[in-house]
Amino acid sequence: MKRFKSIITLTLLLVGYLGFAQNEITGNVSDDNSLALPGATVVVEGTSNGVTTDFDGNYSITASSGDVLVFSFVGFDSKSVTVGNSNKINVMLNTSNELDEVVVTGITTRDRKRLTSSAVVIDSELIEGVALSSPDQALQGRVAGLRVTTQSGTPGAPQEIRIRGEGSITGSNSPLFVIDGVPVNNGTISPLLTDMGILSMINASDIESITVLKDASATAPYGARGSNGVIVITTKSGSAGEVKYNVSSQYGFQNYAIDERPMLTGQQRFTLGAETLMNDYGWTKDRAEGYVSANFAGAQAWIDGGRVDGNWEELIKVKDAPYQSYDLSASGGSAQENFRMSVGYKNTVGTSVATDFESVSGSFTYRRKAGKVDINTSNRVTNSIQNGIHEGGSYFGAPQANRVFMTPWAQPKNADGSWNINLPTSVFNTLYLAENNIQQNDGTRAISNTSVTYKINDDLKFRTRYAIDFVLSVSHEYRNPNHGDARTDNGYSYQNTARNFTWFNTNTLDYNKTIADNHNIAATLQMAYGRSKNTYNSSDGEGVPAEGLYYVSSFGTNQSATGGFSDWRELSYLGLLNYTYKDKYVADFSFKRDGSSRFASGNRFGNFWSAGLAWNITQESFLEGNDWINNLKLRASIGETGNNGVGLNQYQSLFGYSASYNDLGAVYPSTFGNLLFSWEKQTLYDIGLDFSILGNRVSGSIGYYNKNTNDLLQSVPLSTTTGHSSQTQNVGEVENKGFEIELSADVLQLGDFTWNIYSNYASNENTVLKLAQRADGTDINLDGGYNSTRVGMQKDSWYIRGWAGVDPATGDPLYYKGGLGNEAPPYAGSMEVVNSYSDASQAFQGDRMPKYSGGLGTRLTYKNFYIDGNLYFAGGHKVFERWNWYSEATNLLSTRYYQGSQKLMNRWQNPGDITDVPRMRWSTSTSGTGSGTTTRFLNDGDFVRLRDLAVGYSLPKSITDRLGFDNVGFSVRGVNLFTWTKDPDLLVDPEIRSAGSWEIYTPPLKSISVGLNLKF
Repeated sequence: MKRFKSIITLTLLLVGYLGFAQNEITGNVSDDNSLALPGATVVVEGTSNGVTTDFDGNYSITASSGDVLVFSFVGFDSKSVTVGNSNKINVMLNTSNELDEVVVTGITTRDRKRLTSSAVVIDSELIEGVALSSPDQALQGRVAGLRVTTQSGTPGAPQEIRIRGEGSITGSNSPLFVIDGVPVNNGTISPLLTDMGILSMINASDIESITVLKDASATAPYGARGSNGVIVITTKSGSAGEVKYNVSSQYGFQNYAIDERPMLTGQQRFTLGAETLMNDYGWTKDRAEGYVSANFAGAQAWIDGGRVDGNWEELIKVKDAPYQSYDLSASGGSAQENFRMSVGYKNTVGTSVATDFESVSGSFTYRRKAGKVDINTSNRVTNSIQNGIHEGGSYFGAPQANRVFMTPWAQPKNADGSWNINLPTSVFNTLYLAENNIQQNDGTRAISNTSVTYKINDDLKFRTRYAIDFVLSVSHEYRNPNHGDARTDNGYSYQNTARNFTWFNTNTLDYNKTIADNHNIAATLQMAYGRSKNTYNSSDGEGVPAEGLYYVSSFGTNQSATGGFSDWRELSYLGLLNYTYKDKYVADFSFKRDGSSRFASGNRFGNFWSAGLAWNITQESFLEGNDWINNLKLRASIGETGNNGVGLNQYQSLFGYSASYNDLGAVYPSTFGNLLFSWEKQTLYDIGLDFSILGNRVSGSIGYYNKNTNDLLQSVPLSTTTGHSSQTQNVGEVENKGFEIELSADVLQLGDFTWNIYSNYASNENTVLKLAQRADGTDINLDGGYNSTRVGMQKDSWYIRGWAGVDPATGDPLYYKGGLGNEAPPYAGSMEVVNSYSDASQAFQGDRMPKYSGGLGTRLTYKNFYIDGNLYFAGGHKVFERWNWYSEATNLLSTRYYQGSQKLMNRWQNPGDITDVPRMRWSTSTSGTGSGTTTRFLNDGDFVRLRDLAVGYSLPKSITDRLGFDNVGFSVRGVNLFTWTKDPDLLVDPEIRSAGSWEIYTPPLKSISVGLNLKF
């Protein structure tokens, strides 16, 4: 093993001088019940020399005689021991009545007892080892008020995150991500129809913790970028001690989380096609079936082939798609310097044909302390490659569209085994496209963060930081000339290269002073400047002269090219003040002046602030000596944040240059600017109670929040004399409010056995309070074909016609007249039943966003064995299956031209039938046959999902010692193993993107994986 460790050391270019000349102190750290405390911190007082205990509470640290070792662990009193002549020191820590956990807020760190806000911390053990392509997915179900929705199950696809609902109507509702104290870019990198999320390019094994900030006093210091919440990612760094290695591997399989709506078999399709003629023209069954076989494309060939269905779904779906990841890290150092290095590899095969994701990453962190100067640098780079096929909507070359729209009468292959590209349908053979087309995203991301800290004196220090976030994305699409979208163009090629370079420089002065043992003052002054530059160049062409050519230079017909440049700059000044008296009373204040180039010079700067108070009640004398209340803290905060997540140059009056006149370039007015256009602002109120009782066996918090987003951007109509139809103005107002509960309890502690339950719950009530108005004082409602935003309603509420079922006598569809009466909100509609789609009017039919969400989990541990499971749930909202207007159309769309779902087999057939599926009709009209946009396809979105289930075991110390390892751990993990939906008619995955409408994407995934972790 020693030789093996030496080989790894040389491989990672580690140097031998990182050893020690001091004595090695070893020992064990346990609690007051003599149970080992893994992860306890041991630090040489006054130095950066520190280590953490292993799984059995053991530690090893270098120190000299006379040094003071400080032992600490969350929930326990710290203990200091002076090193003497003995090289072995065992310590027992007593349970603390205080919460002394240090919380990283991204700008500074605070003892939890000195916070005036709530902060939920997700540790590395919940982030590592889960078969997820993006680390932000690990947050789902773990944080009250936070919702993560999967846009697609395609590996590497972006996620949508919402914290405490949505406040903006036209701007961004995504939270700010901060990595090691520096804001970073979020979002996507690709212009293709298969997209890759930037956060998928962060190696989860490099993450130490993720902290979610929601309250005013925590988010206001981020000023113009904090209104949607802040997610702070802290990466792993080196620690003092001998060089330690960690090798982890994981291998697993992925499938659809649920089996989605089944489609018609060939025989069912044939039967229903005949019924369209029998119902509308009174034909006999034989005559109708004869017509179908002769005139419906593909029917006769299907009959002649023995009525064998094409196995499209079986070929499109990749069952047990493999997932694998491997990570290697090394860390160690001395009292003066330490380091951590890591490399990682991840490969995921998608559950839809021809989709996969591969990622290679590396990181290096280094810290050097010399006198009063402390230098830290953290550098990481990742290259990710995502291969896929079109997703979303009715792209006929997309795998999932094949499943929904392809007729079973068509065969994927010809008799000779080649792919069938002469199909009796407008839907393409995805299986052929998978082998002959290219759609690839290749992204490289480098993040560098370097800081130098100078300790002016014991109370004052200065830090300057320079951080870089660089993203280079290369996208390539090739469509073959033989089959698919580019057949009529004789092939198509597209290439795009985009580069985003963002840098920030922050200069910070920190002051921390305790006066007379009672008064603690922590103050921070910070100046930050950042700039982002984005350039892109793209080109495309048609007409490839020969097979085997894929790039635009070989496509000489209709070639075109475009390119662009954009940039933005930010400048901010921040002041923080935290005052604590005897750790009983806490006051927290922040003020930030933010400047952004996204706004006109007169409105470029905005002021944001917060104030918070906290009362640690357990520090009061009237609770001294109590043996059941360990912590009780009342907190409240108020503040104002902003949202600059708006498009660049929106404030400017712009000309467009893409027009032509008389074969010459032409200029035209394109945008009517607004120099008064400014930030969207948000006022946030919070009040909460944190508690821990019964020897810290039960802990949690309960809180109420009110988030009022005002000065919302809305398009306001203009007089046509201006030459423009509208102008963007700050006029709207939206309110989000609700309760949040976090609860954890050690239900049972018997010797080596512990049973813990943890849970969270959040409610959210979203209401539009104000919109732009016309000259007569009436609101400018934002009504669309599916959604509406009006005062008194939830933002983007479902606004569609009401479905009243099927007339039992005739089989015709019925509707509620609906429409808006004179009632006050919620704008109740008429329940009169009509038999014509055109006689019905749009009305409010439910909410798009969940009204409640949460998680419930349990963890059982016995010696070296553990089981952990976590349920996630959400509800109070509606999900719309948009594309059912094809697949559940009781007409020719589902039987002749595209494909229908098996729900159609419940159609009306005879007078007196009670069903919600109308009779089959010889028609292509959706409105006339009951498949128009109505509540027929609007379902309750309530669901419960077994999000995580993990089983782990670590070999006993006696065995690992003989093997030469510090720890050997095994684990089996499952993700999305079980899903329950309230509405039996909701047969698609309920984890719908934030828009609330089901689109034709690869469904979210369930996975089972096994892992091995070695520490030595």
